[in-house]
Amino acid sequence: FGEDWLTRYEEIRREGRGVSASWMGFYWFPRDLMGDEGLCVAYYEWPEVIHDFLQTYADLIYQVSERLLDHIEVDAVSMGEDMCYRNGMMISPAMYREFITPHYKRLTTLYRDHGTQIFTVDTDGNVGELLPLLIEGGINVCVPMEVRAGNDIVEYRKTYGKQMAFG
Repeated sequence: FGEDWLTRYEEIRREGRGVSASWMGFYWFPRDLMGDEGLCVAYYEWPEVIHDFLQTYADLIYQVSERLLDHIEVDAVSMGEDMCYRNGMMISPAMYREFITPHYKRLTTLYRDHGTQIFTVDTDGNVGELLPLLIEGGINVCVPMEVRAGNDIVEYRKTYGKQMAFG
């Protein structure tokens, strides 16, 4: 947290600025350690290892977040994923639901219970299959919307209404 983090928080609030928390997402973090191919193989060959890894990572974020939320209000949470490419998701929706959704639900619930309203995931590529999964996990903003990857925010808005904002 740093020596003067509460003082910094108070300065930010006095200046009228928002406060956000962020971390690498549950696809991005293990992918950075294993690479896309290594991670995708691990989902099939060592699912128990990936479950354990993600649970440990989620527990760490949760415990740090509890400490944080005991002292301050967080306006927005953002997570980096980069789990899509121009043709869609790097893993199947079923795998996403099994490995990632429970952690998003747990963390968005914690923050929402403390007043946070904005939950952003940053992922490149075509997010068409991912959007309902993000909503299921409590996410309500997805960025960026790459037109060249086939994203159509007009259609997404018709489909998801105010459940999801796009940037």
